[in-house]
Amino acid sequence: MGKQHTLEGRQVGDRTLRPLAVSALVVALVLPLIGLLSLARIDYDQWHWTNAPLHFVLFLTVGATAASLSLVTGEAARRRGDARVLLLSLGFLSTSGFMALHAIGTAGVLVRASLPGLTIAISAGLLLAAVFALLAALVDVGPSVGPLVIRARRWLYACWSSASAPASSSWPRPSWASPSPGR
Repeated sequence: MGKQHTLEGRQVGDRTLRPLAVSALVVALVLPLIGLLSLARIDYDQWHWTNAPLHFVLFLTVGATAASLSLVTGEAARRRGDARVLLLSLGFLSTSGFMALHAIGTAGVLVRASLPGLTIAISAGLLLAAVFALLAALVDVGPSVGPLVIRARRWLYACWSSASAPASSSWPRPSWASPSPGR
């Protein structure tokens, strides 16, 4: 029989670390640190770029895409009976809805001036998403919790709607619907 060629590696416990795997691990750990250090050295005071229509389209597109993926994921979770995925999809749905709300509040596109409530919409969406993520982490508390969450999915969607409603009810009138200052 022919001689087998094997890569010799360092023995750790009952596993052998190959040089290529060690190199890949080192690169994966060092590369983010290099990126962080290079970003920390940049003087951002010199940079300023504003494009309201692009901001509007970008945030609205990302919000709509995330919402559609979240709804598809929630439906798949319902069919599989997976409570954790259902709760996580609700978290992503809340983030995406508030992202779209932030897009609507872009000054100079649909509204004349920047409004604080619409500026912090993403933070509010992330806060609501954190509640759903916490609930998803607690699904394994007992054997009856998962099926209970699946049965209560309509109630959970209603809770999401009611938590999102105060922010969406504060939508401003579009700039074209506002009376001009001279009239």
